[in-house]
Amino acid sequence: MTIRLLRYETRRYAAAARGPLLVLLALSVAPPAADRLLVWPPGRQQQVAPAVGVLTELVVTLWSVAGLAGFAWLVVAIVRAARQPALDAEAADHLQSLRDRAIIDRHDLVEIHHTRWATQAGQHAVAVNICTGAVGDVWLPEVHLPDGSFALLARDGKSAALAAWASPEQVTATHRYRRRAVLRMPACRRRCSFEETGAVVAEAEALVRGESGAPR
Repeated sequence: MTIRLLRYETRRYAAAARGPLLVLLALSVAPPAADRLLVWPPGRQQQVAPAVGVLTELVVTLWSVAGLAGFAWLVVAIVRAARQPALDAEAADHLQSLRDRAIIDRHDLVEIHHTRWATQAGQHAVAVNICTGAVGDVWLPEVHLPDGSFALLARDGKSAALAAWASPEQVTATHRYRRRAVLRMPACRRRCSFEETGAVVAEAEALVRGESGAPR
C-alpha cells in the first residue's frame, strides 16, 4: 500500500467517524445536567424533592441513551466505510456495462443535466451525451430520473426508451473507485502512463500544426 493510498484511507475513515466521535466526545466531556441539579452550597443539606429526583433519573437515562446511540452510530459508520470499496467497485462495473452497451447502434448514454418538467406520463429533461458532449432535450416516457443520473437510451426514430440507468450516487462511487485505482497504481506506472499520454497529446498537436516528420 503506497503512502498516498494510506493517507486517502485514513482521511476516508476519519470523515466517516468524525460525526459520531464528536457526539461521544461531547457526551463524555460536558458535565451531566443531573449533577448540576444536585449541587448545593457548602454546609447546607437540602432534601431532594421527588419531582427533582424523577427529573434527575430522566436526564441520566437520556444521557445514557444518547451515549449508546452515538456508539452505535460510530460502529455503523466504520462498517459502512469498510464496505464502501466493494460497493464502489460494483457501481463502477455497472457504469462500465452502460458504456459498453452504448456502443451498440441506436443506443446513447446521457447524463440528465436538469429536468424541465415531469409528470406521471414521463420526464422532459436536458441531457448531455457522454460520448459526444452534445446537449439536447430528451423525453423519457413513464420515468422520472434524478438530475445527475446516467441514462442508457435505446432510440427508435425520434423516440427514446430507457434501457438502464445509474443513480448520481453510483456515478460518485465510480469516481471514488477510479481514484483508488490510481492511488493503488505504483508510482513508476503512473509516471509512465502520464508520460505516454503527454507524448500522444504532443504528437497530435504537431500533426495539427503540420510539424510531423511524415512525408507529405
